[in-house]
Amino acid sequence: MTMTLKQAVEQALVADHDRLAAYLKLETVSAQHREIDETVDFLEQAFKSVGATVTVWRDVAGSHPFVFATLPAGPTGNADKTLLFYNHYDVQPPEPLDEWQTAPFDLTEVDGKYVARGISDDKGELMSRLSAVKALQATSGLPCNLKFVVEGEEEIGSPHIAPMVQQHAAELAADVIVWETGGKDADENFDITCGVKGIMSFELRVKTAEKDLHSSLAAYADNAAWRLTRALASLRGPDNRVLVEGFYDDVRALTAEEQRATAALPFN
Repeated sequence: MTMTLKQAVEQALVADHDRLAAYLKLETVSAQHREIDETVDFLEQAFKSVGATVTVWRDVAGSHPFVFATLPAGPTGNADKTLLFYNHYDVQPPEPLDEWQTAPFDLTEVDGKYVARGISDDKGELMSRLSAVKALQATSGLPCNLKFVVEGEEEIGSPHIAPMVQQHAAELAADVIVWETGGKDADENFDITCGVKGIMSFELRVKTAEKDLHSSLAAYADNAAWRLTRALASLRGPDNRVLVEGFYDDVRALTAEEQRATAALPFN
């Protein structure tokens, strides 16, 4: 009897439970450089277990290693198309520990849901994708070429992803890229993310006096805190639009279809 894809998925998820638990057990806290090499070794073996060709990129100074894996399209798949998955293997610190009801790095089922540090950001997603690969291999075969790139610094702002991408642009070439995760709304509808934002940080320093002044002088001595408040307030208007000159210059306008989809979102 031929196994259906749904049956293959269910079988793979059960078979891969221990691998998921072992992955979550690794305390890969990037900010503390914990168990990075152990996690990279684990991922190498996990990808090889589904027949992937694996390379570990260590050629950017100071960067945690990137794990890159490739799988060819199946016999009936489209070998001219490539799908690239991005994931990260690092997690946030589990503190404060007293707010956990379970051990943070132990996979635990609570009310029908798995709980552990990294289960939804982002270790669980990657293991689910590998289970999906196994299910497809056991049934219809991979529909196209697959690539995976997994970094270890997402939780600290991905400081080395730009130079790594520049150095490995040819290997990363793909027709479509799927980001690390997804979600559902309150009605269990899957989210389709059509764009992402970047991250920027900066430091503002304001000094209005040579030494600390008593608050009684506030009537005529300029207060650095209020100067800073006004500076921050100048970044956005009352409608929340960014007022920095040139900020929107390279932003593509929404298409009519995107505007209709946005207007139809069940959000109040």
